[in-house]
Amino acid sequence: MYPDIKDRDDPAKHAAAHWLPDLIWVVPAGLYALGYYLLDLRGWMLALFTAMSIAATTCFSFYFFASYRERRAKARKQERAS
Repeated sequence: MYPDIKDRDDPAKHAAAHWLPDLIWVVPAGLYALGYYLLDLRGWMLALFTAMSIAATTCFSFYFFASYRERRAKARKQERAS
């Protein structure tokens, strides 16, 4: 989950990395179970679950890789300065 070992000691720095991966699958799965079993909206819930899973995974990927590139750029800048 963490590309840099040094970030493991600072959970406040990247707090979202702890709960965001769980949120990506727990929320759509919970909504799917609610709609499928309680409301009997099987086709709609399958479509919604698929769309939400794709959207959440895409958003997390953009967040993760953008923050990773930002940290790498900052590290390179510090290496050049020293």
